[in-house]
Amino acid sequence: MGFGRPSRLGAGARVVGALAYEAEVTLTERHLGLVTAGEGGLTDDKRTRLADLIERSVDLDGLLELAAPVRVLRQNVTAEAPQASRARIGVAHDAAFCFYYRDNLALLREAGAELVYWSPLTDTALPVVDGLYLGGGYPELHASALGANKAVRNAVRVFADEGRPIYAECGGLMYLAEALEDLDGRMHPMVGLLPATVRMRPRRLSLSYTEVTLRADSPLGPSGTVARGHEFHFSSLDPVPESVGRAYRLRRRRGDERDEGYQIGNALLSYVHLHFASNPRMATSFVEACHR
Repeated sequence: MGFGRPSRLGAGARVVGALAYEAEVTLTERHLGLVTAGEGGLTDDKRTRLADLIERSVDLDGLLELAAPVRVLRQNVTAEAPQASRARIGVAHDAAFCFYYRDNLALLREAGAELVYWSPLTDTALPVVDGLYLGGGYPELHASALGANKAVRNAVRVFADEGRPIYAECGGLMYLAEALEDLDGRMHPMVGLLPATVRMRPRRLSLSYTEVTLRADSPLGPSGTVARGHEFHFSSLDPVPESVGRAYRLRRRRGDERDEGYQIGNALLSYVHLHFASNPRMATSFVEACHR
């Protein structure tokens, strides 16, 4: 396509190109979105094809001209140099656990954490760490392997029983539950810290921005701490016994509220993906809890 006089739309918007649909560069989808980058969804061949499509379809000189004056600012995230290591935090990271806000990891480092990556799927033991961070992902697709890795499941349970800090969100909560029923209705044992079963049937989409207020002191901060995040999951959790403490008061975008954030000893489990940049003190609090 050729580029002549720049087209304009609306309040000064300038069109620099458009990408036509090409099947060769589409990314595979499944429930909750795309096949993750770690699973090879974006291959070298697709990258090459996509680059060629962009070069053919977009006025790159015009795009760079428009982008030149833009200054990228990091709001709410401190720019201070990282502190000396105060605690080692084991971050679960593999095909089953791969959904993390980069800001969260950056803020943990800036608060003095040394991040140690490990795999609940394939490792045979926990790394030597002071705390654990279990993020989101697709544990339902790897439930059989997670359940079969009894050594690591037991190690995580012992870690929790010893009172060492654990923060688990969404997929991490699913892993710390009693059991996980997968998409085919098969039941798989999980860590067993949270006395309830997670089920993938029937699918119920939960999708919302969420504000969290801590109702009790926790590894993420004292009572009264406020932060924001989101929920995005198809799984559902069987009723949790009232004897399990609820550390969160959740307020969703539409105004409905409920108690959540299951606290068992020094472990905090929730379906909410918190964005630590909404309250960077949460990262500091977690590192301090691990340091203690």
